[in-house]
Amino acid sequence: MPTVHLNGTSRRMLTDGYLAAHDAVQNAIERLAKVEFHPRDYYVHKDPDAYSKARAERDEQFAKLEAVRADLQAILEHLS
Repeated sequence: MPTVHLNGTSRRMLTDGYLAAHDAVQNAIERLAKVEFHPRDYYVHKDPDAYSKARAERDEQFAKLEAVRADLQAILEHLS
């Protein structure tokens, strides 16, 4: 966690920067959720498990984004 001190970046600048990053990741989560995702887009694959594999990959994408969002939130709470 960053330490706010006289020779470093101000609390305000750190907070503003991390808040902007947090908001951008939250926006990415929301936009990814709006991407059309349907089994009909995978049934033509030769692999009968193509959709379930794609679903697992998508879940992993959300988990990674959520982990970054949570890290940024923890930093913001530390700075407040």
